[in-house]
Amino acid sequence: MMVCTLFTQCTSDIKNDVNDQVENDTKFLSVKNRKLPTSVDSLRILAVGNSYTEDGVHYLSQIIKSAGINPDKLCVYVASLPAHSLEQWFNIYESNQIVESRRTTGGIPMKEKGTMSELFNQKWDIIVFQQYSRLSDKYESFNPYLKDLAQHAVELCTNPNVCIAWQMTWNYWTGYTGYPVTYDRFYNIAQATKQMTDINGIEVIIPTGTAIENGRHSQLETEYDLTRDGIHLSFGTGCYIAACTWYQTLIKPAFNVDLSDTKFNWTIQSWEIGNSQYVGVNVTDDNYKLCQECAISAIENPYEITQITGTK
Repeated sequence: MMVCTLFTQCTSDIKNDVNDQVENDTKFLSVKNRKLPTSVDSLRILAVGNSYTEDGVHYLSQIIKSAGINPDKLCVYVASLPAHSLEQWFNIYESNQIVESRRTTGGIPMKEKGTMSELFNQKWDIIVFQQYSRLSDKYESFNPYLKDLAQHAVELCTNPNVCIAWQMTWNYWTGYTGYPVTYDRFYNIAQATKQMTDINGIEVIIPTGTAIENGRHSQLETEYDLTRDGIHLSFGTGCYIAACTWYQTLIKPAFNVDLSDTKFNWTIQSWEIGNSQYVGVNVTDDNYKLCQECAISAIENPYEITQITGTK
């Protein structure tokens, strides 16, 4: 594989854009240097977001099963509300609104319903945040909400070493109207994520958006850019690429089972078809390795699109 030279300017531009901000904004660094848990006996993950979070973990349970990891040794809970932004989640926290979290993976029981303070106040190993997709390319929309949510999460979590992570969202289908698309928006999402890392201090990035962009620049590309409605990921290969990115970023370090050692097949289910405007592509023996490579390459180069050898 190779990193496409057309996009390598992205990283240097982003670094230049944030230098001045970092010097003047060190107060945001309270969650810096919080490392992922590695080689552990158990793993507890809470993800706070919206439908993009749901897409990211859609096949995570099946990947964990394929990897042979004992599901009783972990859990992934998702607190998800449609189209919710960091500001809206902060307001929910401040108002002590009752929310529900849903266990999407694993067997470890955690509190499923309560205020955000009560949900944070448990023994999580990783807490994942993300921004609403329509704002994910605008770093100025992140704070003070992300800073405060992350600080509250660290202060309330009963695990003093809890790791704060971030899901980088993906670009819309190129035919989607009303918002920037193609490389311009990918660049802006990558830039906002890099600013967030350097200024807020959240260093663990789940680069789902980059992994999907890698897929769009490969033989995996579909007419609707791996989406099922122009916005959300297609079931089959689209959601599998996303789950691979979550797995390799968060699960692999904890249990030492590499994504490339796991075989995966998925035939799109009837209920998935019923919830798709554009039907996706099954995950098969012919394409699952390429999906995995899209995720692995994104983790290695989170702010650059990678073209994989043998693809267009």
